[in-house]
Amino acid sequence: TAIGNGLATAVARLKESQAISRVVILLTDGENHRGEVAPLTAAEIAKTYGIRVYTVGVGSIGTAPYPVQTPFGTQVQDMEVRIDEGMLRQIA
Repeated sequence: TAIGNGLATAVARLKESQAISRVVILLTDGENHRGEVAPLTAAEIAKTYGIRVYTVGVGSIGTAPYPVQTPFGTQVQDMEVRIDEGMLRQIA
């Protein structure tokens, strides 16, 4: 998940808004695996513009089926799943 990129995109859309309240509700497992913008950097940018960020952890803990491309085509493998509560708290 590219959490920082997603949050930065939301901030870019809201930063010029004249609304009384500007809020982003971020639904994620908190695991950042991709993206050019770090989640905490995006959170700081949101704060700079007065945009509040609320995080909601979604997913499960343990393993979950996930489609993976292999030389034999797409196969489903059990992958480890975690919710990074620490990251979610830091972003909020």
